[in-house]
Amino acid sequence: MAGDNRKSGIDIRGDVPGGTHFCQFYETPKDLTDILVPYFKAGLEGNEFCMWVTAEPLVEEHAREAMRKAMPDFDRYLEKGQIEIVPHDQWYLKGGVFDLQKVLNGWIDKLDHALKQGYDGLRVTGNTAWLEKNDWKSFTEYEEKLNSVIASYRMITICTYSLDRCGAAEIIDVVSNHQFALIRRQDQWQLMESTEHNQAEEALRRTKENFRRSLDDSPLGIRIVTADGELLYANKAILDIYGYSSIEELKTAPVKERYTPESYAEHQLRKEKRRRGEYVPSDYEISIVRNNGEIHHLEVFRKEVLWNGETQFQVLYHDITERKQTEQKLRESEEKYRSLFENMLNGFAYCKMLVDEENKPVDFIYLDVNDAFEKLTGLRKEDVIGKRVTEAIPSIKDLNSEIIPIYGEVASTGKPTAFEVFFKPLDIWLTIFVYSPRKDYFVVVFDNITERKRLEGERERKEREYQTIIQTAMDGFWLVDMQGRLLDVNDAYCQLVGYSRDELLEIRILDIEAIEKPEETVAHVTKISKVGGDRFETRHRCKDGRIVDVEVSGNYLEIGGERMFVFIHDITERKQKEKVREFTRRLLEISNLGRQLSPTLKEFVRVIRDYAGCDAVGIRVLDSEGNIPYQAYEGFSREFYESESPLSIKSDHCMCINVIKGDTDPCLPYYTEDGSFYMNGTTAFLATVSEEEKGSTRNVCNEHGYESVALVPIRLGDKILGLIHIADKRTDMVPLDLVNALEDVAPQIGLSIRRLWTEHELAEEKERLDVTMRSTGDGIIATDLAGKVVLLSRVAEALTGWTQKEALGRSIREVFYIIDERNRQPIPDPIENVVKTGRVIGLVNHALLISRDGTERVIADSGAPIHDELGRMLGVVLVFRDITELRRLQEEQLKVAKLESIGILAGGIAHDFNNFLTAIMGNIGLAKRYVEPQGKAFERLDEAEKASVRAKDLTQQLLTFSKGGAPIKKTGAISKLIKETAVFALSGSNVKLELSLPEDLWAVEVDEGQMSQVLQNIVINADEAMPVGGTLNIRARNTAIQRMGALPLPKDNYVQIDLKDEGIGMSKAQLERLFEPYYTTKQKGSGLGLATAYSIINNHGGYITAESTQNVGTTFHIYLPASRKPAPVQKKPAQEKPIRGKGRILVMDDEEIIRLLLSGILTGAGYEVDLTKDGAEAVELYRKVRESGQPFDAVILDLTVPGGMGGAETVKKLLEIDPEAKVIVSSGYATDPIMSEYKKYGFSAVVAKPYNVGQMEKTLHDVLAGKK
Repeated sequence: MAGDNRKSGIDIRGDVPGGTHFCQFYETPKDLTDILVPYFKAGLEGNEFCMWVTAEPLVEEHAREAMRKAMPDFDRYLEKGQIEIVPHDQWYLKGGVFDLQKVLNGWIDKLDHALKQGYDGLRVTGNTAWLEKNDWKSFTEYEEKLNSVIASYRMITICTYSLDRCGAAEIIDVVSNHQFALIRRQDQWQLMESTEHNQAEEALRRTKENFRRSLDDSPLGIRIVTADGELLYANKAILDIYGYSSIEELKTAPVKERYTPESYAEHQLRKEKRRRGEYVPSDYEISIVRNNGEIHHLEVFRKEVLWNGETQFQVLYHDITERKQTEQKLRESEEKYRSLFENMLNGFAYCKMLVDEENKPVDFIYLDVNDAFEKLTGLRKEDVIGKRVTEAIPSIKDLNSEIIPIYGEVASTGKPTAFEVFFKPLDIWLTIFVYSPRKDYFVVVFDNITERKRLEGERERKEREYQTIIQTAMDGFWLVDMQGRLLDVNDAYCQLVGYSRDELLEIRILDIEAIEKPEETVAHVTKISKVGGDRFETRHRCKDGRIVDVEVSGNYLEIGGERMFVFIHDITERKQKEKVREFTRRLLEISNLGRQLSPTLKEFVRVIRDYAGCDAVGIRVLDSEGNIPYQAYEGFSREFYESESPLSIKSDHCMCINVIKGDTDPCLPYYTEDGSFYMNGTTAFLATVSEEEKGSTRNVCNEHGYESVALVPIRLGDKILGLIHIADKRTDMVPLDLVNALEDVAPQIGLSIRRLWTEHELAEEKERLDVTMRSTGDGIIATDLAGKVVLLSRVAEALTGWTQKEALGRSIREVFYIIDERNRQPIPDPIENVVKTGRVIGLVNHALLISRDGTERVIADSGAPIHDELGRMLGVVLVFRDITELRRLQEEQLKVAKLESIGILAGGIAHDFNNFLTAIMGNIGLAKRYVEPQGKAFERLDEAEKASVRAKDLTQQLLTFSKGGAPIKKTGAISKLIKETAVFALSGSNVKLELSLPEDLWAVEVDEGQMSQVLQNIVINADEAMPVGGTLNIRARNTAIQRMGALPLPKDNYVQIDLKDEGIGMSKAQLERLFEPYYTTKQKGSGLGLATAYSIINNHGGYITAESTQNVGTTFHIYLPASRKPAPVQKKPAQEKPIRGKGRILVMDDEEIIRLLLSGILTGAGYEVDLTKDGAEAVELYRKVRESGQPFDAVILDLTVPGGMGGAETVKKLLEIDPEAKVIVSSGYATDPIMSEYKKYGFSAVVAKPYNVGQMEKTLHDVLAGKK
């Protein structure tokens, strides 16, 4: 900094060069901060080390606050250590006294420290307010020496002096020792150069005049007193010093109370000496007691002055309380300073240079040394202080002749220097700093660095070893900065990537990195800097484009700046081996896990293609016909596949055929020892082949642009099963190591193909066995010889309740538990019987299988031994079937047979009964015509006729039960039928009947007899379900079904009948079987009632269902299709009148009473009647009469003639004779299908027995009249 201009921060001065030494005169603390704050601010911002030595009136804390106000970031400089603010007693007065040499040396040390820390220089200030008068001379000498030191160093120094403490002589001394001075004049700071000495004296004179004019404003206390001590004048400062508010108050205060006892005694002594005329110093110090009791120390100056023309005494008072305190601190500090000097670790020597006649340095004298000097050199103080170096160290000129000239240069020029030297006389290394505090004198500060030098030598040796290791290492090496720039590389890495060292030092990591993204590389660098190291794998790009796999190990190195110490290990070969191992492992995994050939081969192809990195891969498999189709492929075009897949070893010629047939020659460069073919430039190769040779093979791969081709045989032992085909449109894509790797894994693929073929054959065989087992309705259980289950068929699982998995290994007795259904005793184990006899056996009859859930099933089974191919018994197989349903059907068939017999009997009874009823009803009808309607006889006949009608309904039920039969429907209102049936069925019951039958119910077409049977069955069941009474609610209403699916009925209009009881109800299981034939919950029920009802409703195109809740009741819902015909108007029966007619009528009936009845009815109605007893007789009579020319007008035939021709056969023959014949059918079997579909059989009308007179008359009349 010496000679270089630096910003001073002082506006009136501007920039100053290094080595500047100036001063400031101040009167107030603000004067100090006006100059020193901008002074230090410029130094801190200019990268200078700053040191502020404070004293009253501006102590260190005030200095810090002043700096913080000017620099908001001042604390940052404090924390950084760029500025130190210390009190004067810790600098000037270390050890308690002012030692100018120690202070000078201290500045030099501070400068050396600042420069080593990288600062541009040293900027200091020191306040001299602490100076006592007896120190002034030595401090002036110090200022002179400081001038010579600062001039040669990168230092700027400002010394501050209190104007109040300087007389004219002192101001002159100060100004003469500084290059310039700063002084405030008329509130403006001005420069005062030392060359202007006269101006300084003038300034001093003016200052004195101003001082006299401004006594009242002086900060010093001033009193004017007489020789006797009478107070004539006191300024305001005196009042402040003593703590009084007015002169009067001060005057009245006793003098003794204003002094401390010691100081008062001294005061009295001075008065006594003056009185006696003895000498009393004009300046002295006193200690006073202020008005508030505080003790202050004052510096007093007493002198004669003219006051109002008389000689008086002016007494000046300066409050030195703080200075006294500071002096105490300085004394303490001086003691510390001296202790520090004596105890400092660096050696210190203060010397005087000796020169010869030519002013050349020849020797020097040790003036002073510290304790560290002794410790570092081994020389005692008493052996060196006051002696020449040539005396203390005689060999210095011979062994280190350079040292004395260096010291001489510093002592003469004042320019400090620093150097290191091996001090041979003492066999030690020293680092030396030399400066000159004044001409011909110099100070040596040194340290023993022998150990450091030894370590440096060791470090240099290790550095050489490091370079040797790095350059001879087989692994690559980088030294790289945190920005990714390569700073050093070794030969191994250059050889790895193909770059020269100079080329690599021009590029960055990102230029070499082949796979990582920039942010990933940055992440690795960040991790190394934070954690201290990282290890990872990546890939680097070589100069020729190759990619190599590397393992990177980096460590953080902070020496010499942030660096990374990186080793790069080539793992390309290891990665290739790992890739091959992973490839082999993956193929083995596919081979082991594959279950079907095609998907397994496709997976092989996918993995091979990923490994090879080629465009296309396919696998050909040789079949039994000699074809080698691609069973799996990827990457080949559809056109290529369709062209190449159909190849056959029997008819085609190409390399694929050669490889599969094993027709290869390893002597040729494109075949391997294992019979593979590979080529890395098909176009170049074919260019060397003759046209004749080209024509002998297909060359399709080349035609499709494939330059690299490999064909690897898939072997299993000595047999070739197929090949692996690899193709790529780039050259050099199938190197030999790839082919060898495929040759290594091809046998595994062959083994997998053979295994999958075998498993496929086994699966087909198993499937055939499973189909057989699934197809049979029998249960099959196989056991070993110990009776442990080894197999269950699905039917066996269903019948036993055990699954194959659960039953496996269990005893047959546990899984197949059978008992005798007659005595419930266990049946002997059939397995033991088979094992003992070795023959097929059958189970006893009445075997009952108890399943796992307790279900019982009647079974029939057999057991047979299982033999191997050598005839040895391996186990037993049981075959059994569930014959429970068969048994039930057999029982049902027996029951049905019984019912059919009863039905036939009932039908016959009904038929005969109807005949009887017909005679009864007919004769009653005839009788009624012969009596008066108002008579009692007519009334009795009418009641008899009604009873006959009820008997007719009974016969109708008998007929329905016996044969079923299609309903004979008539359109009518259902309300009357519901009411009559319900009332009749509940006669004598304690069940209440509630009916809701609207008058607007739609008409329905029903067989009244069958519908009455349905209603009667339901009503009777309801009555029986309410043994203690209850209510049966029957409700009918019109219902329209709008959509399919709501009920199993087509969309249409229906009459809905609901029958709801309050009986015991049914369970869900009972409800599900409610309409099954022969199912009943009654002890003596037949199970036919509701089944018959279901059949009747179904035959009417309707639907019946039920819902029930146990202990609540049951509701039946019947839906009957509404008729589109209007219901006939129900008229009150009028007195029946005969319907007269004429014509010839033929009657055929096997019952004589019927023939006689009809004869009476028809003759009475006006007809001629001929009677016959069977069909043959009727046909013969009809033919004769027709041939005679007087044919019958109508014929009435009985449908059933036991032992003779009935009505159905008779009508056929009559129509053959006379197609226009009018034939009426009549039968007691009213439910016979012919009765409901009579026209289909050729009849003109039907009259069901029993009938009354009027029904027959009307039917005959309508037929003859041609009505339908």
